[in-house]
Amino acid sequence: MPSGCQVDANFKPITTQCKLNYVFNSGTKNLSLGLFQMSRVNFSTEISPQLKQKIITAFYEKYRKSEYSRLQISKFLHDWEQTISEKVPSDQTIHNFLNSKYSSYKYWLVDGLCRLLLGQPYDQLNLLEPLSETQTRIKHARCGEFRCNWGDAPDVSIFFGRTRELSMLQRWIVDDHCRLVAIVGIRGSGKTHLSVKLGHGGVGKTDLSLKLANGIQEDFDFVFWGKLLNAPPLRDYLTEVVKFLSHQQETELPGSEDKQISRLLYYLQSRRCLLILDNFESILQGGEQAGNYRQGFEGYGQLVQKIRDVNHQSCLLLTSREKPRDIRPVTGGGNHIQCLELQGLSVEEAHQLLTQLGEFTATDKDWEHLLSFYDGNPLALELAANHINEVFNGSISAFLREGRPIFDDLKQLLDWHFERLSWKEQEVVYWLALHREPVSISTLRTDLLRVGDKWDLPSTLQNLKRRLPLEKSSVGFTLQPVLIEYLTDRIIRQVIQELETNALDIFNRFALCKPVAKDYLRKTQARLILEPIAQLFAADQRPLLQFFQYFREHPQFSQGYAASNCLHLLRWLQADLSGCNLSQLTFRQADFQGMTLHQIDLTGSDFRNCTFTQSFGAFFSVAFSSDGQSMVTGGNDGQITIWDMHSYQPLKILQGTGDWVWCVTFTPDAQYLVSGSDDSKVRVWSVESGECLRVLSGHRDRVWSLDISPDGQTLATVSDDNTLKLWSLDSGACLRTINDVHGASPKSICFSPHEETLATGSEDGTVKLWDIRSGQCLWTGTGHSNMVNSVTFSPDGNLLASAAWDNAVMVWSIRTRSCLAKLQGHQSIIWDAAFSPDGKWLASSDHQGVIRIWKIASYQCFRTIQAHASVIWGIAFSPDSQLLVSSGGESMVKLWRVDTGVCQQTLQGYINRTWSVSFHPNGQTLANGHEDGTLQVWDIHTGHNRQVFRGHQNWLWGVAFSHQGQILASACQDGVVKVWSYPDGHCLHSIEHGNRVFPLAFSPDGKWLATGCDDSFVRLLSVASGECLKQLIGHTNRIWGLAFSPSGHIMASGSDDLTVRLWYLESEESLVIDVGTRVRSVAFSPDGQILASGSDYESIQLWSVEMRKCIRELPGHKQFIWSVAFSPDGECLASASQDQTARLWSLETGECLQIFQGHTARVISVEFSPDGQTIATASDDGSVKLWDLHSAQCIRTFRPSRPYEKTNISRTTGLTDAQKSSLITLGAVDDLFG
Repeated sequence: MPSGCQVDANFKPITTQCKLNYVFNSGTKNLSLGLFQMSRVNFSTEISPQLKQKIITAFYEKYRKSEYSRLQISKFLHDWEQTISEKVPSDQTIHNFLNSKYSSYKYWLVDGLCRLLLGQPYDQLNLLEPLSETQTRIKHARCGEFRCNWGDAPDVSIFFGRTRELSMLQRWIVDDHCRLVAIVGIRGSGKTHLSVKLGHGGVGKTDLSLKLANGIQEDFDFVFWGKLLNAPPLRDYLTEVVKFLSHQQETELPGSEDKQISRLLYYLQSRRCLLILDNFESILQGGEQAGNYRQGFEGYGQLVQKIRDVNHQSCLLLTSREKPRDIRPVTGGGNHIQCLELQGLSVEEAHQLLTQLGEFTATDKDWEHLLSFYDGNPLALELAANHINEVFNGSISAFLREGRPIFDDLKQLLDWHFERLSWKEQEVVYWLALHREPVSISTLRTDLLRVGDKWDLPSTLQNLKRRLPLEKSSVGFTLQPVLIEYLTDRIIRQVIQELETNALDIFNRFALCKPVAKDYLRKTQARLILEPIAQLFAADQRPLLQFFQYFREHPQFSQGYAASNCLHLLRWLQADLSGCNLSQLTFRQADFQGMTLHQIDLTGSDFRNCTFTQSFGAFFSVAFSSDGQSMVTGGNDGQITIWDMHSYQPLKILQGTGDWVWCVTFTPDAQYLVSGSDDSKVRVWSVESGECLRVLSGHRDRVWSLDISPDGQTLATVSDDNTLKLWSLDSGACLRTINDVHGASPKSICFSPHEETLATGSEDGTVKLWDIRSGQCLWTGTGHSNMVNSVTFSPDGNLLASAAWDNAVMVWSIRTRSCLAKLQGHQSIIWDAAFSPDGKWLASSDHQGVIRIWKIASYQCFRTIQAHASVIWGIAFSPDSQLLVSSGGESMVKLWRVDTGVCQQTLQGYINRTWSVSFHPNGQTLANGHEDGTLQVWDIHTGHNRQVFRGHQNWLWGVAFSHQGQILASACQDGVVKVWSYPDGHCLHSIEHGNRVFPLAFSPDGKWLATGCDDSFVRLLSVASGECLKQLIGHTNRIWGLAFSPSGHIMASGSDDLTVRLWYLESEESLVIDVGTRVRSVAFSPDGQILASGSDYESIQLWSVEMRKCIRELPGHKQFIWSVAFSPDGECLASASQDQTARLWSLETGECLQIFQGHTARVISVEFSPDGQTIATASDDGSVKLWDLHSAQCIRTFRPSRPYEKTNISRTTGLTDAQKSSLITLGAVDDLFG
């Protein structure tokens, strides 16, 4: 038997699946039709990879070139199958067949294929050299939307002529296998008295490329159409292409452009792909540098060169008005590159085009003259046709006699047509160019300044349609790319001239950058429009700043965009606006989001459709209203925010949850909201008034998830107390309680659309279905290997999806109670999943910020989006299934277009809470950690920031100085603990834990650092080496509190498992104190005899360490206790609470001596100064406060500057109450509110 043949010992009996296996491996849909009757022998898995590659490629190529008809292939395979079938007993397996007396037939099989397809017998083939990775075809399925990505390509169903060009392009690409083909515009310039060379634009390159691609797509495994009109960075383009070619498996590219291009080449070599790049001229220079790449886009040149020069089996087809200098033959490289310089239309083709636009009267000679005059340019002919229709009543003869202007180039032609438009029409086409994509009439109305223009807009558009080639889509109106670029260039030139002469017209009438535009469009507007204008002020920004005073002095600017445009230019230049006077101005569609504005005077200014950074943190839950007009979010700032989906601004901010909001949703009629919080309460809110109408009490622990029945009558909730509760929304009464719902805490709940069933998912990895009427468990689904975070029903109620910590989504059949599919591809914990309302899609989000959108019909991943930099807690589809919203851990909400995966809008939040504080032993400084990952060190006497330690990438939970003061430690949300040398700030160790780390504690001798984690382990680290010396196992849930006894022999830990453990470090034994609720903090008295614990009770417990009994409780706080600390002399205890206060207690009497009030959010940490005269508190409001013990007065507040610190918004107009509240939270001041 030939050595190249290999046997798979796991072969199963011959089945139809063996046939289909080859069809799949062959990678071609059409070929499968001809191979359906193929042999029962699955040769694709039995021969060497090298031979398999050659056979598959040859078979496909011959079939594609029609050298073999389908009938010939079918007959050959039938004969082949018949021969083998006669020799194989009915009960024989392939494995036995190929390893027995019949093995000679395998050689016949292989040899026959080699002779038929490769033209050589097997023995003469040189298969000693293995194929490189880039030559090995990757297995994939060709079907539907997974094969072709047309993006927002225009419709070319109506297409005239170009038969010769189509045939030539098809030959180059399909038959000649050209790697690079360019379609460029007409070359040449100059004029005659009868004709004009129209430069390189408007000749139909885009339509031609699309018509061609539609015709040859079956010759390719993948087709990807992209346009460069908005000049996307190369990385963005490559990321989208590689995701598509890899079936959404490769979502992140390497850092360098060279490596990114190599990843694309890998797919171009392993698959036959057609890439189309439209509007390539958008990244090219013009004028004397025509054909060279614009600054910042040189990477595209490298891409073109690589595709041109490197061997592969794919093709890049690009269209451009300018010919890139890369389009040149490769020396000695064969004929792999072609360029079609597209000429004008023929008389017949022009006649076909114009008769679609109206009725014209002309002789044959008139048609020839018209065509000659415009060189057959389709855009010029269409402009001329509109003009002839309107002015000459369709008479081409009259136009040629009387109205024939002479032009030097395309710009002159467009100038002539533009200047003939009315000023209303000019204004509309300017706005269409600025939007750069289809825009609705309602949006255009918002843009226009004059009331009369708004009312006249429909008629203005009708007039424009008769004069310009407007493109109409389901969304609205837009212009052809050549017109968009012409008008954009005209705007830029005119604005620069206005700014140089102080004659501001266009600058005031139009928004150069729109904050409510889609994210990618806003970036494009900034890059293509703001940047060239801003260069005028790159060396000196003072003239721009002086314009604000000019605007105040001239009333005409109070109604326009001038102030906003000026602000956006300064933003682009990264100007420092601190202390600027921006009062008494009108800001229309201004984007203040993400800007740092300190001590700005905005007094009396008017804000219209402006965006600001919002005061929110991480959102755990997000939901749309049933009408899609509003969205609600809830998260770790304790706020619930209702958003307007038109302006993307907050309508209302609901206060009063008192704690993290884990779940929130609208009732079906969108009149009410229901939320569940960390404080175990469920709240019902009025959407209209924002008031809390009802608080539902009954759960004993945090409420993880809730859902409302489709009829809006019943509410279902699940809690960490392992109960499921059904509530009447009308009365608030608890209708049913189901205890011990799962083996561990339930994390998610969902109503079936049929209202008869509930689904729950649990920490124990199971999914359950419940009968609502009886409360009985109907079914338990197992299959996940870790916690189930989310369960959701499909809209028809036939499917249930569950998302879990095992990185998988499982789709279950409700009818059969079986798993239909296990969707894998995520590389980290999946937090949420959601079906689209139309039932076509299932979305899932994970801990690494990745969203996957799955097609339900095939259970294939349709799209992968790297949506956020970190965890995505919640996702939701809009009611029309067009948008997907994601809420991330980095204080950001994003809205995504489902069809394109493009980010439509980003809502940027800011919150910089602090959860820990620690005094240096010398009492002169204190340190605290913030949500932005910075570790701040403050001078307690001056309040100045002495040092900032940077290095963490996420929230800081714990901060501690060693008792000797030479070491500072910090614990991060991402599981990293850093040990710093103090005061030089050198990071000595960075210690990975793999789970969130909350508390830190140094041993009295400074040799050990104890850490407590989400994984329930206490670890003892060596301060000197950073190594983990001991791992203390005993708790069964998250560790919140740690403390060493003064002797260092005992350590105490408090946990979510409702216990305190005392660890005797020499023996490593532990004793348990059953507290009965979640323990947040522990502290030893200076003599080591008493242990204090702060917990979810509203009182502090004092425990005898020796007897492990509670010897006193200190009641007084109104909510649970986050932190406790003993005074250095042991006479007092300080506590910090969820109720936004700290308290001082006498240990002798148990009396509350002082209440410290001033924080505006929960107080998380408290610590005594070394001299015992003051305490410091850290709060969710982002501040650390230093308090005098005797007067209970705040001595000093320490806080990093917020985005709008000391910016005056007094007497401003146009801001909603929610916006004002957010601005004040972020540092702004208002005289009316203090």
